[in-house]
Amino acid sequence: MQKFKKVGTGTIEFIREMGCENGCSKVIPINRGLPLPCKEFTNMESALLRRRALEDEQLFNSGFTKIIDRSAIGDDLRIKQYGIDIGDIRTEASGARSLRDCKYNYEGIEIDQWEKRFYVVNTNKHLELCPRDLVGSKLSDWIGDKMTDFDEFEDTDLADILIGSIIEKYNRQFVAKFILLAVWDAAGTNMHGDDGVLAKAWYAFKNQYFHTVQYDFANLVSGKSLTAIVGGKKWQASVASSGSTDLVLLNFVNWLNTLKEGREYLYQASLNLASKTVTVVSKFACEKVKLRAGIIDDGNQENWSTQKCSSEQQVITTVLQNAMPVNDVPLMFRYQEINETNFIPLFKRYTKEFMRYLHRNGMEDISVSDIKIGIDPELMLERDDAVSGKYLAGGIAIDFMQQIGLSESRFKPLNALNATGLFFMTIDENILVLGDGTNVGNGLPGNGMVKVVEECQGKYGVIFDNPIGSAVEHFGAFASNLCDSWFVNDNNLDDREPYQNTRETLLCYSDACVDNRLDSVCNISATVETEATYDANANQTNIQVDVVVHNPDLVPTIEYNLGFSTNEGSTQSGITNGSFVIPLPGDQTQSGLIVNVFGNVTGSDSVNGSVASKYCNCTVSDTTQFGTAENLTSCDFDAKVTLGAVTNTLEIVYTLNGNVTNLPLVDSALDISDSDDWSAIENEIEAIFPNSLVEIDEDPNAAGEPLISISNIIGSVSQIDLVLDAGGLNTSTTLTRNCD
Repeated sequence: MQKFKKVGTGTIEFIREMGCENGCSKVIPINRGLPLPCKEFTNMESALLRRRALEDEQLFNSGFTKIIDRSAIGDDLRIKQYGIDIGDIRTEASGARSLRDCKYNYEGIEIDQWEKRFYVVNTNKHLELCPRDLVGSKLSDWIGDKMTDFDEFEDTDLADILIGSIIEKYNRQFVAKFILLAVWDAAGTNMHGDDGVLAKAWYAFKNQYFHTVQYDFANLVSGKSLTAIVGGKKWQASVASSGSTDLVLLNFVNWLNTLKEGREYLYQASLNLASKTVTVVSKFACEKVKLRAGIIDDGNQENWSTQKCSSEQQVITTVLQNAMPVNDVPLMFRYQEINETNFIPLFKRYTKEFMRYLHRNGMEDISVSDIKIGIDPELMLERDDAVSGKYLAGGIAIDFMQQIGLSESRFKPLNALNATGLFFMTIDENILVLGDGTNVGNGLPGNGMVKVVEECQGKYGVIFDNPIGSAVEHFGAFASNLCDSWFVNDNNLDDREPYQNTRETLLCYSDACVDNRLDSVCNISATVETEATYDANANQTNIQVDVVVHNPDLVPTIEYNLGFSTNEGSTQSGITNGSFVIPLPGDQTQSGLIVNVFGNVTGSDSVNGSVASKYCNCTVSDTTQFGTAENLTSCDFDAKVTLGAVTNTLEIVYTLNGNVTNLPLVDSALDISDSDDWSAIENEIEAIFPNSLVEIDEDPNAAGEPLISISNIIGSVSQIDLVLDAGGLNTSTTLTRNCD
């Protein structure tokens, strides 16, 4: 058996081509004839041997890693970049001037700069031995006739074998664990002295922050309207038509929280009614809040091309937290036991979520085929059982796994992760392994050399220094199942600061990188529990909602800003309690009722009104359906609207389980007699009745007269009336109800 096989033939052949610089001419055959020339290796030879010690067969053959010799760029590896943000291109709908407008609305540019610095730490193995102690032992043959000539011990097979043993131990037991699982100042075997890739990923995850802007609407009083625009989508409401400033702001926050780009919500908005301030947080790490808001006199329309000179002066805006210059935050999945029954659905979901995460953060060029998964080999046994047909019928399993992108080639089992239950997802060469390389480029003799030295009379030392470091080039292209994992909990990663050098590898970890940043050093998450109970005597269902906060580290103060909406039309926002009840008429426990709970939870360690020194925030988003909704009655409502003196559309009145609700349209200026307003009226009514479809068309038998139809309305709504303004007198049109 070839024991010391890690010193590869190809490497040694390269060394022999380089030759030796110290005059040692003897070549000693070790490892079954494999030659290692010279006992004090040259700079290049030493670097090559150290690199061989880094080349773990699994990790380095996985494609995840890229070895970088630091000598090519000096003592530090740095990524330093600049970005210029010129803002969005505007249309007339979003603030551009018209072609006939002579005014210009100049906007400033923003320049971001950032730097990541990577480093190595020294690892070594220094051995001291006395050859005299080996006389008569089974090791004597490896020293041969040199036993009495201590000065020539460096030329013996034993010296070479010791170096080969060190290289093998680095390769087999140390390198991959150190690169992946190291935690600075931890006690774990081979996992100490630095922060490895997974620890750095966790710190990078905790370091995420989002552009946060606070708007002060204290000047929104009677006779004023709040007007806002995001992209080309506008919103406006007056205090007079809404009834109060509070209702305007509540509707405004609800509007902000429903804005989408594709399938993704843009913002998380919250409201402080006492101070009349609205805080808006971007849902994308690198995207700024693109809200333009102003206060105008009732009856006026905002001229967005000149907004700087008018209403914006009435709204004080404060940037609480800047956007990240680039996304350098990994995606984290919650740790859970993975077995043969859930392997396929879990990794199908993980892959889809990772792809969505990549694309929403500017990495549209990455495809599913680019993603590889480094995984605990024991989890691959669960995959094998799933594929074997035990839980998927016959040969369909393999084809199915390939179809959903989970072919075996996608997974890279890594022994360093064995028995951890951990995995990570990334792309090729995203993990950087930093070798020394310095001696190669600078020719520094005796610094980090691999050599055998004479310590004192009769004793010798084998010196092997190996500077090594690990980093991730783009954490935004990295994902793992570290949340609530033993790795985070056992190593107390939430309670300790990262290694000082690690901080430099995390983009903008220190406050020096961005202005007005809220330090994200605490970690909280929240889950939503909902339960429906029917009270037959009162003929009422009470939906109990409990928002449970987890891991509130160093956060004695928890603040809630929650809301809910249901598919039968009930809605409320600005709820400040983590537990609340939604009362609804009738038995809703199996009706198919859908309850959406949204908002955010904020934690700080402020005490007695003092300024918070810690800050953390998590988003609450949960949808629960009670029953299957298979037996729900679906109704359509339609009517012909006789115009006459009708001008503006005022409100919708609907009867739900015998209870009458009046809801004025947000934009009271919409005129149903003007076909240009029909689309906006459709949108307003659809917002009142979730999942409904509203269509307004011209009556083919009466030119200009509108026909309105509202479809997919829950059967518990018995009547819908459209209230119109008819020359100062309200008129009501009842829609005809048709149910399945």
